[in-house]
Amino acid sequence: MLKILPISALAMLLTSCATGNFDQRELCPPLVNYTPTEQIEAADHLSALPQDHIIARMMDDYSALRDDVRVCGD
Repeated sequence: MLKILPISALAMLLTSCATGNFDQRELCPPLVNYTPTEQIEAADHLSALPQDHIIARMMDDYSALRDDVRVCGD
């Protein structure tokens, strides 16, 4: 715990000194674009899975991440 405190303090000091303009969109990961055909095929495969299937849950997370990236790039 004692080792973490100085590192955390240093990190806060260094980041608080950052100045200048930067484009936040440069920090956002790019979105992969899928064709309508690919989206339909993926939806068909996804709908064939049971609702509680791990892949269905993972796709919900992926959808939320894509929404976050869209907001980040605005």
